Amino acid sequence: MKNINKIFLSFAFFCVGALFFLVKRKWLIVRWVPGYKRSDSVSYLLKKRISPKRKVNFYFWKNDDLKNEESSFVLLSSKAENLKLIVGNWLSFLYEERILDKKVGIESVALSVCGQIAYLSFDKNLLGREWSIEKKWRLLDGLSKTIDSSNFGVSKLLFLKGHQPMTDDHLDFYQPWVVG
Repeated sequence: MKNINKIFLSFAFFCVGALFFLVKRKWLIVRWVPGYKRSDSVSYLLKKRISPKRKVNFYFWKNDDLKNEESSFVLLSSKAENLKLIVGNWLSFLYEERILDKKVGIESVALSVCGQIAYLSFDKNLLGREWSIEKKWRLLDGLSKTIDSSNFGVSKLLFLKGHQPMTDDHLDFYQPWVVG
C-alpha cells in the first residue's frame, strides 16, 4: 500500500510540475478568472482614454508680429491634463525661441466646476519684472489665443505661482483673464 501511495504522489507532483512548466513557457494558457472580458484589460482602458492626434496652434508675439506654430498632440480624455500638456509645451517652445529668458514650468491645471475657468499654476513667475506692460500683455495674449484655438471650452484663465495668485507690479492677477 505504501508503494502505491508513493507512486501516486510522485505522479501527481510530476503532473503539477509539468502544468506549471507549460504555463510558465506559455505553451498552455489557463484562464484563471472566469468572468474576464477584454474591456477589463489595461490596454482597452488606455485606448479609451487616448484620442487621436490633434493639431494645436501655438500663438506668440515676436518682432512686433503675432505668429503661430502648428504642433500635433495625442490628447487624453481629461481637459485639465490636456491643458497642462499644451501649456507646458507652449512654454518650452517659447523658451526655445528665446522669448522667455528662463525655463518656466507648469505645476498643475485645475478647472472650475462648470469647466469655464482654468487655474494655471506655474513654478516660477511667468513674466519678467523688467518687462514692459506691452510685452507682458503680448505673452498672455499668445497664451490665451493658444488655449482658445485648442477648443477646450475654457473662457477665463487665472494665473497662479505656486498655487497662489501671481503678483506683478503692472497687472492684476486676482481677477480671471478672458480667453481669446
